[in-house]
Amino acid sequence: MILKNWKVIKIGGSLLSPSDDKQFDFNYAYKFKSLLDTLNFRFSLTTGGGRFTRIIFQKLKDEGLDNKSDLHQVGVSTSNVNNELLRVVFSDVAFPRVLRYKEYDDYVAGNLQIDFENYKYLVAGSSQPGRSNDWNALQMAKALGVNEVIILKDIDGIYSSDPRDNPDAKLQNKITWKQYFDIIGNPTDFEPGGNVPIDIFAAKDAYQLGIKFYILTGKDLENVKKAITGKDFHGTIVY
Repeated sequence: MILKNWKVIKIGGSLLSPSDDKQFDFNYAYKFKSLLDTLNFRFSLTTGGGRFTRIIFQKLKDEGLDNKSDLHQVGVSTSNVNNELLRVVFSDVAFPRVLRYKEYDDYVAGNLQIDFENYKYLVAGSSQPGRSNDWNALQMAKALGVNEVIILKDIDGIYSSDPRDNPDAKLQNKITWKQYFDIIGNPTDFEPGGNVPIDIFAAKDAYQLGIKFYILTGKDLENVKKAITGKDFHGTIVY
């Protein structure tokens, strides 16, 4: 099978690391792989730290060790642990190591050439502290010449306001980046372990680069397939 161009997917940490007793959900990872195996694309994948990161953060905070710089450092490390586990699940047809830290930085900067042509999957982890896996996925899209990023979450899209606070909030099927900035209140900083649909730095860079983000739940794999294959899907497109 001759594979088509790359698709860049960020799997939310809450999907792969959802709870204290399931800090990495291998069952979900295998189901997700089974879906992607049927599709005629190459995939650049990344995931976040999810519950695993939050458990470690809480342990640090309980010890009074909550310096923001330290939390950034730990957050990068814990998300890379999840990316390593994800790569192992995909290892039969994946590039044999996670692209992370300096190697990741050098590749997205164009200072390192890596031949991925013999692989269907590449797992790209975290680079340096201070950026999210949303931003990392965006940089991979830029490096691979892809104009869209698919973000899978435990929510079904972006709403007009936080539905936890406003029962009348409406799912937004398609919004501009400027509308997205207004919805999340135009924050100026990235908060480790923060909880917004798209990290503000990734969103601002995507706006400048003209890259679209698809936001949808990762729990409905048939809907995920629709988004990947260019069909109408339940979720939000930010452009």
